[in-house]
Amino acid sequence: MRNFRIGLALVAIMLPLLLLLSRVFVVDKFTVRGQSMEPTLHDGQKIRVNKLAMGPRIYLSYDFESPELKSVRLPGFRRLKPGDIAVLNCPEGWGQGKMGFKINYVYAKRCIGVPGDSVSIVNGFYVNSSLPGKRICPAENQSMLAMTPDSILSSMGVYLGASPHRRLDWTIRDFGPLRLPRKGDIAVMDSVGAALYGRIIEYETGARPTVDGSEYTFRHGYYFFGGDNVLNSRDSRYFGLVQDDFIVGKVMGHRLQREPETVERALEAAGRNRGELESVLWHYRHDERRLRAARWLIANMPGHYSDVPNAAMEALMDAIREGRVDKVVKTPLGVPERVYDVDVITSEYLIDNIDRAFEMYDSRPWNRYLSEDEFYECLLPYRHGHEPLSEWRKHYGDRYGWLLESGYDESDVVEAVAHISREMKDSLFEYRSNLALPDLSADFLLDYRYGDCKDVSDFAVYLFRSLGIPVVTDFSNKMLIHTWNAVRDTTGRYQMFWLDKWDNPEVKRGMDDGRTKARVFRYCYSLEDGPGYKDVSRDYFGDNEAKVGVSGLGQVWLGAFSNLESYALCPARRRLGSAQFRHLETDFAYVPLIGGEPAGYPFYLDAEGAVHEFHAREDQTVDVSVSRKFRASDHMRKYMNEGLGGAFSVSSYPDFREACVIGHTHHTSTNYNYLPVPEDVAPFRYLRYTSAPGERLQMAEIRIFGPGGRSDTLKVSLASCAERKDGRFTGESIIDGDELSFFVSTPVDASFVLDLGGSFKVSEIEWVPRNDDNFIRHGDVYSLLYHDGKNGWKTAGRQVGRDSVMIFRDVPSNALLRLHDETRGREENVFITGSDGSQIFLN
Repeated sequence: MRNFRIGLALVAIMLPLLLLLSRVFVVDKFTVRGQSMEPTLHDGQKIRVNKLAMGPRIYLSYDFESPELKSVRLPGFRRLKPGDIAVLNCPEGWGQGKMGFKINYVYAKRCIGVPGDSVSIVNGFYVNSSLPGKRICPAENQSMLAMTPDSILSSMGVYLGASPHRRLDWTIRDFGPLRLPRKGDIAVMDSVGAALYGRIIEYETGARPTVDGSEYTFRHGYYFFGGDNVLNSRDSRYFGLVQDDFIVGKVMGHRLQREPETVERALEAAGRNRGELESVLWHYRHDERRLRAARWLIANMPGHYSDVPNAAMEALMDAIREGRVDKVVKTPLGVPERVYDVDVITSEYLIDNIDRAFEMYDSRPWNRYLSEDEFYECLLPYRHGHEPLSEWRKHYGDRYGWLLESGYDESDVVEAVAHISREMKDSLFEYRSNLALPDLSADFLLDYRYGDCKDVSDFAVYLFRSLGIPVVTDFSNKMLIHTWNAVRDTTGRYQMFWLDKWDNPEVKRGMDDGRTKARVFRYCYSLEDGPGYKDVSRDYFGDNEAKVGVSGLGQVWLGAFSNLESYALCPARRRLGSAQFRHLETDFAYVPLIGGEPAGYPFYLDAEGAVHEFHAREDQTVDVSVSRKFRASDHMRKYMNEGLGGAFSVSSYPDFREACVIGHTHHTSTNYNYLPVPEDVAPFRYLRYTSAPGERLQMAEIRIFGPGGRSDTLKVSLASCAERKDGRFTGESIIDGDELSFFVSTPVDASFVLDLGGSFKVSEIEWVPRNDDNFIRHGDVYSLLYHDGKNGWKTAGRQVGRDSVMIFRDVPSNALLRLHDETRGREENVFITGSDGSQIFLN
């Protein structure tokens, strides 16, 4: 019994002692006072402090009234890190501008920087050079500091000056960089060194340093602490750096709340510009829809950039501004500088873009059928390509908002697009292939509408999205051969259209430009799943599949043909000796590839879903008749037949008195056309061609043959020609020997006159309409190729072009063919022959 009482007494004596020792050496409790750590810690909140982490302090004296109280720190197992919350003794309390120690006066603050770091405040946001892009403390109050004018902050009682560094004109909004000394670091006592470190040197030595260029070695390491509530926190911005001995320990159980991982990665990538992005997130903290949209934009922002035009590009843009676009020669313009959005974008720009996008999203009736995910891609993005950023939503909306005031079915978004297209028919884009510019600013395209199909599509995106119409840009295969626009209608389908001034059909559902596409991709702002585009072939070709045989090791890709090369479009599903491809364009030739080389035979899928493979049969041959090497496009057929029906007349006099009409141009399906001159027509010197009534004059080439027939070409000169106001397509194109150059007059009922230089008897006139120069050209050398699966292309014959049609004999049957011009040109499509011997192009 006596032993029990003794043990109980010992416990009664030791337990308080153990609890005291635990609080001194292990974990202590504190109560938060004030709002300086809002929203993380609150007034009156109980917190626990881990003293073992950094090592507990042992005081060398117990005169707690002395500002120079000394202590030593026992070894700890962990250093304090930026972002940790710590409890520290207040480093103040005696002497104006001096530094002291109060044992019974502590702060809870967040560590912003540790010895060896450099700390800055950039537009209100903390930046640690050792952690580029890392968020160190919550953004809410930093965002408010960044966005609130100085006058309002002052009226709120916020002191803007950074007290220890007033001589450097630093403020709590823009501060530093300030390097935090480590024990043993050396600083030069010049005017800057003394201003930065004078207070802590005075604490270490008892005297202010002299500005004499001497060196000082620090005796302690120093930390920078800040309150999460930067608008109401007394911290290192005001009382300066904190010596390591002043730190009590690390607060337990409080981690910095983070954004979703994808957003955090983007914020880290923004580096010093992180504050601008966090300001956007803070701005929408009470608006969940807009906050989700802002997070999506920011998460996908890394990788997006603007092309900054170089001097050569600026010169070309100046030529467009000054109306010299037709005299521009297509030349290499070099590589533009890239400026990444995360580095420069401002919160004001992003907030304005989001608000305007939501205003249109919520106000247009057709957008009730647009999901949030589709809104993100079809309306929300602040950019479309790599164009320099501009306030395009405002500028396009101000200029064209009136277009949707009346005159169309307000429930039908496709009709809205058609209505706008009709209203703008005289101010749409002029296609110019000689302008090889990078992505142009939306504001530039607003005023100067010249460019290729990508520029046309970009303009349409800016226009329609600014008006709340969900429009995207699609393109065929990854070689970017052609782009167009598509509007998402209320049924969830995407209807294609285009705004080319010279070829602008009425917009309606089910439109198609008549081009083969192979595979269709859509430009996307999202970069999470790929390089800024996604495969949307299913939208165009539906659900179908083809299974073909393959051999070889490696990933099988769906391939398509481009001239003599093949290129990969998308990966395939492979099973044993076959590969499965889905969402294919019908009547289009594909080929399986492994490592860029054929892994099987070419094939196509017909409209009924049957797969046709081309196994060339060299033991069974056929004769093949060819007249072109490239598919005849609808555009080319249109150009060939525009303005035909014109009249050829001849005379011996330049004023064409006593003129004689000898024939007319007619609709044609070839490049070379011949007009025999009647035998009774007397020798003449002048030949005139006049366009059909009410039509413009168009012609690519004229040749005149003497009595010796087509081997007797007469030399001619241009005597006169109709006007072409913009300087394009000069009349000399008619006689320059190049079937690809051509002349188009500005006025209708126009003519040109050729001078033979004397009176000649003429047997025949050869005329060439505007065309694509992919017919058989006289004198060129051609070879007919057939595809032999893994063996690639083989030659089936070789000829010189002498007529509009060539016949190759003994060609392997069931083969995919290509006509190759060995002399010139690059456009060549694969084809097969029909039952009537005609060419059927399959790409």
